[in-house]
Amino acid sequence: MRAKEVNNSSVKTKNAIRAAFAELVKEKKELNKITVTEVVRRADINRSTFYLHYSDIYDIPAEIENEIMTEIMSITPHNREELFQYLDDLLDVLEANESMYRQILTSDSPSYVLKKFRREIAAKIQNIPDINHEPEEWFNMKVQMFVDGVFEQVVYCFRGITDYSFDELRRGITACMEEVF
Repeated sequence: MRAKEVNNSSVKTKNAIRAAFAELVKEKKELNKITVTEVVRRADINRSTFYLHYSDIYDIPAEIENEIMTEIMSITPHNREELFQYLDDLLDVLEANESMYRQILTSDSPSYVLKKFRREIAAKIQNIPDINHEPEEWFNMKVQMFVDGVFEQVVYCFRGITDYSFDELRRGITACMEEVF
């Protein structure tokens, strides 16, 4: 078998594992209630194949988190215009991977991913010199409230708590960002 075929097979297997894992997260609501046995059955693979890709269940969300963080954190906006593009790109990433993120973010414990996102994105916004810093004494709180609100609305949208479509959410976030910054 050629290397490219092996690689494609490996990618398909990892995608099957991740899809099975995401389904189980949605059903069980907690990561610690998911077993390797359940994942391999759902993904229709054997245990040894699972262990070729992951050492345990917790490696799956860790890998997803690392991929998301790498993609999102690879860009640093330096001005207001770049900030708008950055947040639009962030929403593109979430939308492009909506089925996976929807299932993970709708679990009862998505905070391990969201806490890191919120902190990193808030830090990026706080370092942009040409956005509205007024009032200066409340600027950090304003940024944190905006970032927390954005992520909360994404989770609400993915959980079906709001009536907004993802496109409407994107337009709303952009409108709010224009007013806040």
